[in-house]
Amino acid sequence: MPIGDIGGQAGYKRGRLQRVHIGRTVTMSERPTAEEVEAAARFLHQEGLRHGWWGEYKKSYDELAATDAVGKEEFDAIVERMLQEAARATAVGKR
Repeated sequence: MPIGDIGGQAGYKRGRLQRVHIGRTVTMSERPTAEEVEAAARFLHQEGLRHGWWGEYKKSYDELAATDAVGKEEFDAIVERMLQEAARATAVGKR
């Protein structure tokens, strides 16, 4: 399952790859880049460790990536959705 497909379906419509998330379609142009997702995920993971949000979990983001590919993919997918919603909120605020 590619990053970003959690809770959605990917498909082609009029030649553009789109994803459907909980009743709304997100075009690929609205998606953050892999670099943006990873930078935000790395920051969130570090803050979570610092604040104790992950309980006894002590692995760094790099250790997570090296030892738990599925966990990293799921974490990155959550961060990607957060970035998409932030961009959407910004776009709505500019209307």
